[in-house]
Amino acid sequence: MSRPAAYAIIMAGGWGERMWPLATPRRPKPTLKLAGSSRSLLAATIESVTPVVPHGHVYVAADGGTAQALLDLDPDLTGDRLLVEPLRRDTAGCVVYALARLLAAGAPEGSVVGFLASDSLMPDTSGFTVALSRAYEAAASSRCLVCIGVRPSRADTALGYLELDLAEGQPAQAGTVLPVRRFVEKPDAATAQQHLLSGRHLWNMGTVVGQIGAFRSAMSAVATDLEAAMDAAVAALREGEAERVRAALEPIEPRSIDYALLENAELAAVVADIAWDTLSGWEAMSRAVGTDMQGNALSGAPLLTDVTDSLVYVDPSASTQRVAVVGVSGLAVVVTAEGVLVIPKDRAQDLRGVVEATREGGPDQDRA
Repeated sequence: MSRPAAYAIIMAGGWGERMWPLATPRRPKPTLKLAGSSRSLLAATIESVTPVVPHGHVYVAADGGTAQALLDLDPDLTGDRLLVEPLRRDTAGCVVYALARLLAAGAPEGSVVGFLASDSLMPDTSGFTVALSRAYEAAASSRCLVCIGVRPSRADTALGYLELDLAEGQPAQAGTVLPVRRFVEKPDAATAQQHLLSGRHLWNMGTVVGQIGAFRSAMSAVATDLEAAMDAAVAALREGEAERVRAALEPIEPRSIDYALLENAELAAVVADIAWDTLSGWEAMSRAVGTDMQGNALSGAPLLTDVTDSLVYVDPSASTQRVAVVGVSGLAVVVTAEGVLVIPKDRAQDLRGVVEATREGGPDQDRA
């Protein structure tokens, strides 16, 4: 019996406001290369997928504001492999539009499609590739949607969790596929510590795999608005009517696919024992860079005196500037050609107001 066709959609919409001033509309987060790496986040993600999915079936979904920057990074994305979303509707809209594009192009509903984030940090992608292959195998043989859950290594309050349906004391061995009892969104510190020790909670790394028909069944059961939008978009795409495609997607409430669909759908998860993080903000960058004896995470060549527990990131684009930091603790200091950010590390997620101000104050700022 032949295996179903496999596709992958790497979600690269938005430019990454929480990584300003390193990420900008002209240099969106998926195009970033971390210090010491020759590959962008997007290129690393594509490389981790291609052992499982044929290269020609790996697509990148982006909005119109970031598509050109992605094309500049990887000219091979020209043509049908870059899915430019007609309007931004968060990852729920991205999933609906990508599925509609595949269906309109003739993909059967038994095809297996994986949706992946484009901002994963993995020093070694081989373990993820093994878990992804397992997820595709499980999805091909069932009508269940399959996530990948990473065994947590710290009590993190900035990540979502998957609670496995396990009996007390039952082990969750790496590589096994287990039913998911529920999603747990960004817990408080005490709850995150309990999740770390429970043995049945995994970090949700933002990957979901399933047959197109399984996505349809889940939508039909818990998110009929998404199914209606998908079918309307398929019809419009087949008739080549761009305005009708946009109109089909417009009713979708901008929200994540987790909230819109997965939290109420029947799910399974592959248990992955891998080193993984997501570049969700400057705290994550601190972990990626690593810390010295004083707890400082440094990139570039800053001058430090009496500095502890801080991130000082000097981008090569600002290499002509000398950066000195004296007598502080717990700060994030970021210097790029685009701008300078100084913020307490525990408030590094609070950048929306700053980003809005820079957009309003600069006539050449693109829409985020």
